Amino acid sequence: SFCTLLAMARSVYALQSFAWFGASTGGLLLLFVACLVVFLLCMRRCDNRIAAGMIAAFAALAQMATTVLLAGVAGYGFIPPWVAFVVSASLWIPAVGFCMIMTGSSWRTAFLITTAAKKGLFDRDNNDTEENGPRCSAVVSLVRATALVVMKNPFVFWVTSVFSFVFVLSVVIAFAGVCWCTNPDSFTTWASRRTEAKFCLPEQVCHVYPLLGHDPSRLRIVGHVISLAGPPLEARVEACEVASAAGPCVAPSWSLTTAIVDHAHIEEDRRYLVHALATNLSGSTPYRFTVVFVLAQGVVTDGATTVRTVPGIESDEPVVLLGGGDYHSSGTGIAMLRAGLVEAPDAHVLYVGGDLSYANNLRTCYLRWDRFLHAMSTIVNADGFSLPLLTIPGNHESGGYLEAGSNREEYYFYAAYLPQYDLDWPEDRTITFHSHRIASHVGLVALDSGLMVPVSDQVEFLKGALISLRGFDPDVVSQPNASVVDSMRFVIPLYHNAVYGSTTRSRVSAVDEMKRRFLPLFDVHKIPLVLEFHEHTYKRTFAMNQGNIRTDGDGVVYLGDGALGVYSDSRELGHYDYIAREAAANYITILRVFANGTCHGSTIDAAGFGGRVYDEFVLRKRV
Repeated sequence: SFCTLLAMARSVYALQSFAWFGASTGGLLLLFVACLVVFLLCMRRCDNRIAAGMIAAFAALAQMATTVLLAGVAGYGFIPPWVAFVVSASLWIPAVGFCMIMTGSSWRTAFLITTAAKKGLFDRDNNDTEENGPRCSAVVSLVRATALVVMKNPFVFWVTSVFSFVFVLSVVIAFAGVCWCTNPDSFTTWASRRTEAKFCLPEQVCHVYPLLGHDPSRLRIVGHVISLAGPPLEARVEACEVASAAGPCVAPSWSLTTAIVDHAHIEEDRRYLVHALATNLSGSTPYRFTVVFVLAQGVVTDGATTVRTVPGIESDEPVVLLGGGDYHSSGTGIAMLRAGLVEAPDAHVLYVGGDLSYANNLRTCYLRWDRFLHAMSTIVNADGFSLPLLTIPGNHESGGYLEAGSNREEYYFYAAYLPQYDLDWPEDRTITFHSHRIASHVGLVALDSGLMVPVSDQVEFLKGALISLRGFDPDVVSQPNASVVDSMRFVIPLYHNAVYGSTTRSRVSAVDEMKRRFLPLFDVHKIPLVLEFHEHTYKRTFAMNQGNIRTDGDGVVYLGDGALGVYSDSRELGHYDYIAREAAANYITILRVFANGTCHGSTIDAAGFGGRVYDEFVLRKRV
């Protein structure tokens, strides 16, 4: 029974580890074969009492092995999880009923079934006759004998029926709407979520947060509300300039262009979002954005966020980037971010490089997204201002690699909650690759690791973004002049899956495609730094150019690999030749990019959240 529950629960979670599936299934199948051999020997030579126990054990073991096999097949997507669940529960009913009959009923019942099984297996002299009909196989004999006993014994029939009905009903209630997440491990169901404390309550704005825009004059504002009575009658976002985070507006407010998004993918509440794009903002200026929903029942609810914009397009102010990847949505992750803000109170942007909530694109795991968004809204600097958020998708946002094909709307949460592509607003909010300009000297290019958008679909965008941000096309001019060099930005691409990984984990095919399509562009356009994540360690490579280590530093340094609170295992480190520094440790990175083209990086050790710096480096703009 325990094995059945475990396997059915596991069947609703996309298995990431083939080792778990192979070990558990293989072990049970070996035990099954061993039991089969003993069963056949015992059935021929043992008395009926021992044979009855062997039949019961064999039936239970067969059911367990089949259930685990079904769970593995469902986990890899060959059959829907609900099919594995239903079949597993259905197999459990006859297995339990049969074991009850063989071990808990009268000896005559077990004797009749055991005799029928022996006759079907070993009685080779039983010829077919018109009187007896065709000779039955062992399985048919067991079924016939069991059915006759159950039908003739009302007590056994009703006990088996009631017990099976109660079990199936309990399992259905317990496992309805399963959400299984990692980092931290959590298992919730429809029933448990009814009593769980929630960040979003009906008729209240629950999340308001700013997303980094294409340039310092732009920000995307997103707000959430639950309206049980239907779509909001109105949603507006009002903006005004402020002098402090808690102070009043110091200039007249204005309304932003908005769009209401019906997030019907959450079946357990009626979630609506408002997307607004703020334009013509001044750099390094604090603003307050107030989201107002007018709901169908006449309720007016609002929420606000106060944010300081990044330095303006003409500013030479040093740009400070704070972040990491693979966020642990518990106290660990949030404590790391706050420790980073202690070391970098002047941070301008907070970036999270994928695996934000570990919700695996499951519609039932919406509370994990609420937890992540609530945490991001509490990250404020020393002056009380929120940081513009920059995110990229990870495999735990998409639930795999291109699982929805070309229909990006089926990535239920990421596209709706984090719409950062604003150049064609509001044409396509599901595009997961975008570029950003900060101050006069920094450029960021966010890419998708073949998770929601194929790598091949991003090549032309990447090439154009690198030319635009650097102000130089190496295919047209081989060497830029001095004025072009001075105006070149320090460009940092970032994506989730690591190409130069630090661990022995197997690489997916998308990584090979990124290596073929992205990395040559990084080399041609002389990118100094690339951020990678996914592997739950810390690494910094040597300067790499066309797959080779450059001792003169004329190459790309790949920094990562995503351990913003998640568990990191030193046994997985690969100790590759291209690694300059590695550690199985949690970390948060601070990057300070100066107008003279240098980047000072420091990695903060999360152990005890004491802010110990255990890696520092300086990079320069390549020309």
